Amino acid sequence: PTVQALLVYDITDHFEAGSFLSTTFSNVGYGNTVNVFFGYKTKIKGSELTFHVDDYYFNGDKTNIPTDYADWKNSHFVEARFKYKSKRIDFVTGYSLYTGKFYSTSDNTNGVYIELTGNPINNDYEKLSITCGGITAPSALNFHDKAGITNLSIKYEKLFKGIWLWIQTTYNPNYKYIAPFGYDREEYRYGISKLNMSLGLSWK
Repeated sequence: PTVQALLVYDITDHFEAGSFLSTTFSNVGYGNTVNVFFGYKTKIKGSELTFHVDDYYFNGDKTNIPTDYADWKNSHFVEARFKYKSKRIDFVTGYSLYTGKFYSTSDNTNGVYIELTGNPINNDYEKLSITCGGITAPSALNFHDKAGITNLSIKYEKLFKGIWLWIQTTYNPNYKYIAPFGYDREEYRYGISKLNMSLGLSWK
C-alpha cells in the first residue's frame, strides 16, 4: 500500500508546474517516487492540449539497487508527454528522452507509452472514465521488459461539498513482465502489481 499526492500550480493561463509524490509502507524501499514536471497548455474549441516534460526519480529496492535522489546518472528519467483532453475522450502519449542507467539498457528505452480514456459520464458533479494504456516496446520508465497493455482501469468521481472524491481499480495484463531490465526481482516477477485499487480526493 502507498500514499500518493499530486500538486499542480498554474503559473499563468498557459504554463504550469507540479509534482507527483508516492511513498510506500514497505520497508524495502521500492515504490517511493518523486516526479517534478513543467508544462504548457492551451485550449482549442473546448478541448485542452498539454505538453509536459517530466523528471522522474524512483527509489530503488535496497536489496539490490541502492539509489539516491542526487544520483542523476542512474536513478532519474526524463519524459516528454503530450495530452489531448476533451469532454468525452482523453489521449496521452509519452516518450523517454533520458533513462537512468540502473534500470535501462539499449533494449528497453525506446518504448512509447500510449493511453486512451473514454468518459461516458462527465458533468459538473459526477464522472466515470475507462482507460486503456500500454507500451509499444520494452520500457525502463514503465518497468516492463515486454510491449503490451500495461493498465486497464475504471474510475468513478463524485463532487461532495466542493471536493471530488474518487475510486479507481486498475488491472495490468502485462504484470508478468514487470521488472527493471537485467534485475530479476522476485517481488516484481510474481504479480505483485496485477490488480490495484486507489481511493482519493481532488480539490481545485
